[in-house]
Amino acid sequence: MREGLTAFQAEDEKVLNRCKNEAVNLFEDISRSRGSYYRMALRGGGDDLDNEARHIYYRIFNGMKELSHELRSVLGMSANHIANRHRPYSGALGDNLDQMLGILEDAARHFRAYAAGEGSRAELSAYADHCSSRISKIQIELLQRIDTEGLSMRSSDLYLNYLQFARAFINRFTIVALLERDLNDACRRNAARKEEETAAASAQA
Repeated sequence: MREGLTAFQAEDEKVLNRCKNEAVNLFEDISRSRGSYYRMALRGGGDDLDNEARHIYYRIFNGMKELSHELRSVLGMSANHIANRHRPYSGALGDNLDQMLGILEDAARHFRAYAAGEGSRAELSAYADHCSSRISKIQIELLQRIDTEGLSMRSSDLYLNYLQFARAFINRFTIVALLERDLNDACRRNAARKEEETAAASAQA
């Protein structure tokens, strides 16, 4: 997203179109990966942990498919915007889009840390709410500036689509982090249980 938005602001059609095409490829790759859920289900078998893993796999990739679709859409709109010689965003509106990217990049680090075992569920939820609140403030400022900045409806809609993607990013990755953490915890519990069973069997031998 950063490369695409930077290209949009610089009116670099070549880089922006490349980013758009990469987003299309990402959507197709995720769609194919999501299909693995059905192949796993067809094989059947497995214990409760296997079934939970399949369920989590599907939910994660289904969410990522929807998010990649939104990324593809907003970059496509951006490419059309520049191709039709509409201007990018300047001043506070441009600065706020850069701030939005910072929110998303910081959130990605936060979500990875939670999935790896850092922090609590309540802390993650509060953090996600804080990110959403910051994005809402950016939207409020946009609405306040539509008249003073002389933004067209096309420009306003594109800006709102960037913010919609940002909200979807926060919401989707919050769920991904929660699911990944739950699966990691379940795997650790399962491994500990098997170790205990092995130790008990060895003690009886």
